[in-house]
Amino acid sequence: MAVAIKADAMKGARAQEAQDIQSLVSAAVGADPQRGDQVKVVVRRFEPESGETLPFYEAPWFAMVVRNGAALLAVLMVLLLGVRPLIAAMRGEKAPPKGRKRRKSGAAADEEDRDDAVQLALERALERPLDAVPLAGALPHRPEIPGADGLDIDLRRADLLSRQVNLAQRLVSEKPDSAVAALRQMINEPAPDGEPGSAAPGRAKAA
Repeated sequence: MAVAIKADAMKGARAQEAQDIQSLVSAAVGADPQRGDQVKVVVRRFEPESGETLPFYEAPWFAMVVRNGAALLAVLMVLLLGVRPLIAAMRGEKAPPKGRKRRKSGAAADEEDRDDAVQLALERALERPLDAVPLAGALPHRPEIPGADGLDIDLRRADLLSRQVNLAQRLVSEKPDSAVAALRQMINEPAPDGEPGSAAPGRAKAA
């Protein structure tokens, strides 16, 4: 049997102290010289510990963290995929309708259709000939008077022009984007010469 003691602990020790340690160890282990038991105390220097550190994934705590994290993730998956739908089914809760997105897209399509209808109505109102629209209730019927036809036509045109301007202003205030697009399209595409509605783009630009 051999007993090793660090040199720092035995620094400055006398030979008698080493002998005492040897006797103490012999008595502790029950050494018997008659049986050939030998106890020897040797003072040696230990090699210094290396300063290399292990990677974190080789540390003892890393495996424990991985196990606990996997267990927690499994519990969460069970709660979300199994327990939660079961509780919702027991309470009678209904899943959100899948057609909600479709309804939203349908509402957007309806809005676009309304914009197109407003733009078309504005174009028709501004391009309509002044003489083609009867003014119901605009002016009372008057007996035919020589020389009054020109005045009647001028009054009708003035009243219709006022109606068209009011309609254009109302459409511009309600749907400015559609109104501007219609006006630009009418200005960029003038009517052919000689048609009754050829003056409409000029009136639209003035409005």
